[in-house]
Amino acid sequence: MSFFNRFYRRTLRPAAAGGGGGGNPFRDWTEIDIHDSSLWQRRDATSNSAASSGTIVSGGGVTVYSNSATGKKHIQPGTIKGTFYIAKAHLKPYEECGLAEPSGVGANEIYPEQFSIKVELLLDDIPITGPTGSESDPTNYYGRNGQVLVGLVHYASDQNNAPAMPDQNSGFVMARMYKNKVNDPTSTTDTLLYKSGYVTGAAQASTGGATFKCQYSPVRDVDHNAIVFQATFGACSRSSTDRVYVNGGSYSTTNPRSRFTGPNFGNNGGTANEFTGVDDRYVHVAVGFCAFDSDQARVFSIRVKRVRYLIQPISNREAFTTE
Repeated sequence: MSFFNRFYRRTLRPAAAGGGGGGNPFRDWTEIDIHDSSLWQRRDATSNSAASSGTIVSGGGVTVYSNSATGKKHIQPGTIKGTFYIAKAHLKPYEECGLAEPSGVGANEIYPEQFSIKVELLLDDIPITGPTGSESDPTNYYGRNGQVLVGLVHYASDQNNAPAMPDQNSGFVMARMYKNKVNDPTSTTDTLLYKSGYVTGAAQASTGGATFKCQYSPVRDVDHNAIVFQATFGACSRSSTDRVYVNGGSYSTTNPRSRFTGPNFGNNGGTANEFTGVDDRYVHVAVGFCAFDSDQARVFSIRVKRVRYLIQPISNREAFTTE
């Protein structure tokens, strides 16, 4: 099986037919197998000699990142001291959606107003959803300040299936989830135990207000167990660099009426934050493993079950044609 076919485990759903209402009126997700390390490029911060000490191990349908106490491994605006796990193949939105590339447009280009993108990371909920850690260490109670990111990284050139560490100021746009308080998740329903939101090379925001599945015994379908990154590409101003609107947060994958929880306001980008596609960026799905803060003594593990994304074409000023 070719690298491309192994990478794109997808089911494409045609738009509903007019008149009779036949067909499926949605596009399905594309899963990138997080448990197949050949599809992913690990990059550790070169500015942090301790970054590579974290381990990534897959087994039993779960991929686990485990962080040791050595070194500061946070990822924040303008700072990358942690680990990125980057899908080797860049996105090809027209090909994936079965559309012909417009004249003069490359396979990698994500033009304004033509595509909306979601990237989702599903967390394991056994025994704990999200960061888990020591039950006795007062600094790291139950994985406090452990953090996981999911979203997009992007480059000015084709990375040839070996993507580099993204630029710390302008190369990443991610959703985030981290453990905010020290409490044992299985014994509290505090909606501020975890927080979720977004982080980019120049901005970040997060909010509480939701419970995660591990906060109840037995677990309930209503509670959050995934983090999701959302981006709509489009120019918001011609007086400066074109921008995109992004937001990130968390939701339940089993209950569609469990509200998305993210910051009240997303981020509309700028030269230090995002990209638009019109500058011909090469875009890759990525996962980030890091601490929320810059303390050296963060010991935690992140258990990931699935990573998938959805590219939704939007027929706008120029009609799409099929390949």
